[in-house]
Amino acid sequence: MAGAALSEVIYSSVKPIIRMYLIIGSGIVMARVGLLGVATARALSDLVLMVFMPSLIFDKIVNYISIDDIKTIAVIVLSAILMYCINAVVAGLIVIFTPVPKKKDQRWVGGALLAGIMQNVSDLPIAYLQAMSMLTSEESEKGTAYVIIWLAMYIMAQFNCGLFQLVEMDFRYIRKHSDDKDEDIESQGTEDLSKTHSSSEKYAAESGDSIQKVDTNTPKQGNSSSSNLKSFSPNSEAALKLKVDEPAENEKAREELEAQSHTTGAQRQAEEASSLSDSILNPMSPTSTLSENASLESDATGPDRRRSILNPRAILKKTTTEAEQLLSPAVSHRAIARIPSARSFTYMDRKNTIDEELNPVSMYDEDIRSTHSRATQATSLAEDLVREYSRAEPHNQNTSTLANIVTETQLSHRDVDNVAKKLSLAERYKIVKYVLFFVENFKKPASISLIVSLIIALIPWLKALFVNSGSVYISNAPDHQPALSFLLMYAEYLGMPCVPLGLLLIGSILGRLEVSEMPKGFWKSIVCHVLYRLCILPIIGILWVNKMGAIHWLDDSMSKLVTCMEFALPSATVQIYITASCMRPGENKSAPMNCLALYMIVQYALLCITLPIVVCYTIKDVVHM
Repeated sequence: MAGAALSEVIYSSVKPIIRMYLIIGSGIVMARVGLLGVATARALSDLVLMVFMPSLIFDKIVNYISIDDIKTIAVIVLSAILMYCINAVVAGLIVIFTPVPKKKDQRWVGGALLAGIMQNVSDLPIAYLQAMSMLTSEESEKGTAYVIIWLAMYIMAQFNCGLFQLVEMDFRYIRKHSDDKDEDIESQGTEDLSKTHSSSEKYAAESGDSIQKVDTNTPKQGNSSSSNLKSFSPNSEAALKLKVDEPAENEKAREELEAQSHTTGAQRQAEEASSLSDSILNPMSPTSTLSENASLESDATGPDRRRSILNPRAILKKTTTEAEQLLSPAVSHRAIARIPSARSFTYMDRKNTIDEELNPVSMYDEDIRSTHSRATQATSLAEDLVREYSRAEPHNQNTSTLANIVTETQLSHRDVDNVAKKLSLAERYKIVKYVLFFVENFKKPASISLIVSLIIALIPWLKALFVNSGSVYISNAPDHQPALSFLLMYAEYLGMPCVPLGLLLIGSILGRLEVSEMPKGFWKSIVCHVLYRLCILPIIGILWVNKMGAIHWLDDSMSKLVTCMEFALPSATVQIYITASCMRPGENKSAPMNCLALYMIVQYALLCITLPIVVCYTIKDVVHM
């Protein structure tokens, strides 16, 4: 391939990106039309992590890595460490000098750092190498093996070293300050309520007989006491005229209140009679209080109405009248509905199942259930993602530490603390805790497969049981193949779906990204990040590879090509899952998800231009194919 024509090089560099984006585009369309729901995507992602990826790793490492590649592997490890360190410095500068959200209620500092450090190092370069017409099958598979070494460094940096906690830090910061604000508001409301209680008690002590007089003049009816209490609303015009310190004026106000009660007594009697008849005819129908609550929900408009409908507490809470809130020192217990998981239904068939997931059908009338169905159907694709991955949802909370480590997306700082509980020394020294967590994360199937495959590949006598390497002779099986070659055949066959499924999942996650708003001036951060990630960092990578080649530390052509490609890739899409796991259902306008979506959309839109340019230059002037 030495001295290949420029047209051939350009075509070989452009062709793979077209195939990649066709597959990614298919994933976007499938997510948008509901063919690849979030629950299905999560199941496929778990299969990739636990079955397909370990098989691919075992096949490529055992087949195409040998003891002669130790120096190349060491240089790749060093290159990965260098790239992550440079990324961390630049990401920190972007956070400091550009308008990355840093407010108490909108913060994306940790997320910006992680998006700037970690890259999509596996699916994209493997798919690219497999589609390059200039490469032989042997060269393509060799390059895939080197990509897997890069993948191992990515896993250790993001998960073993705990960099995933950067995303969680933003949400913990936001909620800490949000909870403080809520506590202030709650304390203020409690203070106001206590003042109202004291005033009402003082007035009741002075003129309790007059209140009883109003009650006796009201027409008798079922639950008349509650009706009269309701008329004694602090928001009513007559009640506002009651002044504790002015008895003379109070007498006039009580007369107005008495007249008001006479006027509305018949109307309340009719309403309660209707409610009583409904309860007799349909014992399981909602109460009048629930109906009033539903009507209030229907009167709301815009985003407020949507939020109130999506919140089960707004429907199920036991509402109290204003008088009950005034005179009762304790608030009644509220029935809280569990938010259903997206695992139980897909995006398109949610209309028929949401009511059954929220509550028994018998507890709601048709109007309320239909309102919930329409509101839930209108939820966004991003909301589905949050409902599926959120650790705040009861369905997803009770997972074991081992399951969290295996699935990766459910990891949190609590998993680090839980590991420390296994050893008393770890609770005293933080460094011991993080070392234990680092080791604990090697329980991932991909990590186990990598360790086992490297041991086999770097020991010639073990490798000869799987592959005819020629360096060591071991008797073959009757079919003239190594005795354990069938294990490689199994791994090769099972690892085939890994890359195409990975690209489809990238498309599905990108198709669910939605931007509700962009923070003021945030476009500057996007421009700086994209220019560095897709333009400046590839130049640094090419210079580094040239230097390693000049001192003969990196002589393999495929290792040079792969290393240059790794320096030109966008941010890792796994961060989207990690961000969703830290969110709570209903946080559609979350600043972290908005900022991350903007980062991802711009990078993947421009990658189709920048990556072929980098590959074309590398082939002509670095690898000299």
